[in-house]
Amino acid sequence: MENSIKSILKKYKPRFVEVSDAYFYPNIPEKKLNKLIKNHTIEYGQKVYFHSVGSLLGFVHSSCVITDKYFSFKNSDLDEYFKMGWDKIQEVRYYGNKFDFVYSSSDPSRNFQFKKDDILPSLLSDSNLGNHFAALLTEIAKLFQNEDQDKFEKVKASLKEGDTKSFEQTSSEYLKCYGEDGDFSNNIHLLRAQYFFRENKFDNALEEVKCCEHHLEEGFITDDNLAIDVLKTKGDILLKSGQEYGAVTAYSGVLKNYSDYAQVNLFRAKVGAANLQLQKNFLKLNYSSRKLILVDNEQADLSSKEFKVILKDKLPALKFPVGHPISKELYVGHPYNADVYIPVSTFEENLFMDRFQEFSYFLQSLGATKISIVNKRGGELGEVGEISGRTGLKINTLVAESETTNEYSSKKELQSQNFKHISRTQTFSPVKKPFLPSNLVWYPHETSWQRLYEQRVNGNILNHSEIISTEQNQVITKNEKRSIQQSLEYYLVEAGASHSIDADHMFREKETTEWVINVEFAPIETLKEKGSDLTNTELTSQDIVQEKLNVREQMSDNLDSLTAEEIKYQSRVEILVDDNREILDEDRRILDRVRAKLNITEKRAIELEQQVLKKFVPAYSSEELQYLEEVKFCLEDDGEISDKERQLLELERDDLGILPDRALEIEKEIIQRLKEA
Repeated sequence: MENSIKSILKKYKPRFVEVSDAYFYPNIPEKKLNKLIKNHTIEYGQKVYFHSVGSLLGFVHSSCVITDKYFSFKNSDLDEYFKMGWDKIQEVRYYGNKFDFVYSSSDPSRNFQFKKDDILPSLLSDSNLGNHFAALLTEIAKLFQNEDQDKFEKVKASLKEGDTKSFEQTSSEYLKCYGEDGDFSNNIHLLRAQYFFRENKFDNALEEVKCCEHHLEEGFITDDNLAIDVLKTKGDILLKSGQEYGAVTAYSGVLKNYSDYAQVNLFRAKVGAANLQLQKNFLKLNYSSRKLILVDNEQADLSSKEFKVILKDKLPALKFPVGHPISKELYVGHPYNADVYIPVSTFEENLFMDRFQEFSYFLQSLGATKISIVNKRGGELGEVGEISGRTGLKINTLVAESETTNEYSSKKELQSQNFKHISRTQTFSPVKKPFLPSNLVWYPHETSWQRLYEQRVNGNILNHSEIISTEQNQVITKNEKRSIQQSLEYYLVEAGASHSIDADHMFREKETTEWVINVEFAPIETLKEKGSDLTNTELTSQDIVQEKLNVREQMSDNLDSLTAEEIKYQSRVEILVDDNREILDEDRRILDRVRAKLNITEKRAIELEQQVLKKFVPAYSSEELQYLEEVKFCLEDDGEISDKERQLLELERDDLGILPDRALEIEKEIIQRLKEA
């Protein structure tokens, strides 16, 4: 390349012999060369082949330089500085006493023009010198245009031939030579991404894709086909490297830009495959990656760093509150129950209650005789408005492995009653020595609970006080809320969501709720050892019955505010709810007809159902559920229990550690429900 440039300069040098301020290699004075290096920021090792200055009354006001990398111009008066790599210059033209540097034939606005007297010395004896100088620059630029293309073809050939060593070397050399400004730099990055993908070097592949994405964002990639190829490659890399959500987003972006029937079907299949993988592996993601999800009915290619958008019919095996998931609703994952997701609008209250209920169960397992709950502070800031949210959390409350659904759907006044003015006392008659249930979720993360357990087991602590606050459930910080809300609002606008979705309401500011839990324990010497008469992982039958009474008493106050139609609806729900506190699909159809006949809205029906379901919480321990199934099996044929079946049930009862009185209660409850059904 150096010899070719020298040959061009030698060819044109005779035409500039009468120009005193134009210097050709190698006749550039060292003093001037040092000044050029400083003024034109010429890097070490670059060759300077030509230099000229423009002066007026002995003062230099402009200068230009030709190096082996670029053409550079500087005007000191106007404080202008222009540098263009040879590979970017298509042609230099001279007309109207101006030099026109053609950067792009298709976009004239990107070209540059300079007056002749700025580029060449002002005292020119030959008016044709402008044409000669433009021709000189064009010939040098042509050398680099051909070289750029040749090097790119060489890179492609090495990849096609499977010469991996040569490909890595030639592609690196191209990027080293031209950087990110080469005509084929993006193509090189894409080829390298595809190469690293085949070599299972996914991190390297994604780094190459990021280079292309940066140029896409900056508008440097105008080739639509190249942009689509970048998305295709990114989707393939992400899917194979276990980043299914990113693959879904990338493939969805490809679909948006395709109209070809075969390609559309191909990438629909790819989106489907990625969604299936996402369903399978979603819960394996770290919590920060899956903390927030937005459920939607359509697969949009709108990516967000704050939350993942998942198709409603492609959801993983997650647990949502009754009536959920809802399209375009944002949910946050339970920090310690991986498969449980709660609406963002009510997550603080729901996690607060979940934590409190586990703590209550934990206290009872330690031998609590009395638990008092007093509100210290709480309430909600802002105007009175509809607050809706239901949570179906798998919580370890009072009975091991009980699945509870708690509803908090009301006006602000009712919520204040639940949170601001709550005060409750429960009493128990423990019989077992303190034990640690195996199904606690919050306990491993609560140091004060762990200390209390040690004090109770190793000492004889009789009183304890604990404060539980919504501030202790900071799954989403205030700063995160602002960022998430902005991203959600942008998504909803871009996705054409209904204006009825109120992001402000979803992220409304709330006052901290704080409860003081006071507990009294039975002396350890009055309690039985583990395994005597009772299992070591469940509470007593008396505790279960007492808690059911407490819940029902708490709910009884609500009956006075129900209409006659609502009471009728709840009576049907009580009949149809099954032993697992669920409403089966066939029963749901019956309830829908009843609801319509009684003119009750779907939303109100869900609230009424939740009130009924609370009466059954907690219903049975895990051992009692096993016994319940055996009783139901015996009653299936004729509705009676034969002598042989009775003997078998008694053996099963003893194996499960259930007291005779409690077993009889379970049988009576089942027989009564079967009669009512």
